[in-house]
Amino acid sequence: MSNLKDLSKVDLPGATEAARPVGTGFDRVPGSDDTSLEFNDPSYMLKDPLGLTTRALEKYGNIVYLPGINGYLVADAPFIESMLIGDERFFSKSAETMEKISPAIGNGLSTLIGDEWKRQRKIANPSFSKRSVDTFGSVFHECINEMFDEWDARSEGVLDATQEMKKLTLRIVIKCLFSTDIQRFTSDVTAALEVLQEYSLLKLWSPASISDANEQAYENAQEKIDTIIYRIIRDRRQNKEIQHNDLLSMYMSAVYEDTGEGMTDIQLRHEVMNLFLAGHETTANGVAFALYLLAKNTQEQQKLHAEVEAELGNAICTLEDLKRLDYTDWVFKESLRLYPSSWGMSRVAVEDYQYKNYLFPKGADFIVAQWGLHRNPEYWQEPLKFDPERFAPEQIKQVHKYAYLPFGAGARKCIGVHLAEAEGKTILVRIAQRYALRAVDGNEPTLKARLFMTSEPGVCLEFIKRN
Repeated sequence: MSNLKDLSKVDLPGATEAARPVGTGFDRVPGSDDTSLEFNDPSYMLKDPLGLTTRALEKYGNIVYLPGINGYLVADAPFIESMLIGDERFFSKSAETMEKISPAIGNGLSTLIGDEWKRQRKIANPSFSKRSVDTFGSVFHECINEMFDEWDARSEGVLDATQEMKKLTLRIVIKCLFSTDIQRFTSDVTAALEVLQEYSLLKLWSPASISDANEQAYENAQEKIDTIIYRIIRDRRQNKEIQHNDLLSMYMSAVYEDTGEGMTDIQLRHEVMNLFLAGHETTANGVAFALYLLAKNTQEQQKLHAEVEAELGNAICTLEDLKRLDYTDWVFKESLRLYPSSWGMSRVAVEDYQYKNYLFPKGADFIVAQWGLHRNPEYWQEPLKFDPERFAPEQIKQVHKYAYLPFGAGARKCIGVHLAEAEGKTILVRIAQRYALRAVDGNEPTLKARLFMTSEPGVCLEFIKRN
């Protein structure tokens, strides 16, 4: 791998194209000459990104050029390691892509780049330290207990696991953010986030198809979310004497080193938006798919129950207890391997870059395809099999370190990874203590990849109370 600054002196027409003059001596990236409709029409990435990614990688290998989106799919672990770690200075998040997805996720940590991102990450880091995350353990249990009470009142054996987990994790993120239950707003927030995600995807893959109705729906959803967020921020600023132990309070008390000032209301709004979406979708889908996989695999479900019973019995697990629950950890990781909520990450080359005998020009766009990476048979034995024990220490050390990236890697690794893992595993443990899971015939995940991957409609499972 090398950076090729001297290539700026060579006449390389079509700087953002995969095609290269024969005389340069570089190989053409597989897929460059594909004339099929699905590889050349960007609407296919909107309609079925997972299917398109799977077919492209199976047809051409771990690095594929898609003419339709004028970008590269990458499921090559060594290249990804270079992109995110070794040669990260030659790559960046794409400003254009981040602008297109910002309606859904805000213009905060997930979408900022360069010095702006570094400044914001530094001020946000303390809020997501392990010490800070540990303070939210009681919130997890409080919200889980409320969910169980609701399930008992409904007396329904079959539940939509996807929707139930999304409701739970949104409730948790709201309480962690605001130390209050704004349950009356939860359905409004959920509906608005769905609209904002759909609008962002249209901007990303099919901007010409955005209609006046789409614009109006987007504006209505944004106004609904902003009304809730700004009202809470305004109340906090007006009642500074009231102490709150939550993420919003941590954000509001943090100051930038260069100015000594705190975040503005607009900056706070963007970070809250980021947590609304990324803070609940990732964990909810990870847990829901884990529940589905356990329901489909009785032996693995029994192993989880055995570990929880041996280590905890019916005791409420603390975040410290989670450290002893190895199999629980492996189950959650294996769920995120097979069904990564973050199915693809955006990067752009900031200079001409060579990997193997491929030359990627400055401005080249990449999708780091976790969906394909996590199911790549080069790195995973029987990649479609649910096998939590592949994450046992003696087994996972044989897998390339960058073949598993549910939360990204390097400097841009998800800031909320500790919170998401602690929350997800706590939910799994509490459900395992109380329920056995049984799959419902004919009910398989219908995968939909927006900014995050989910099942739509959700996966229904039978929750059977254990003695």
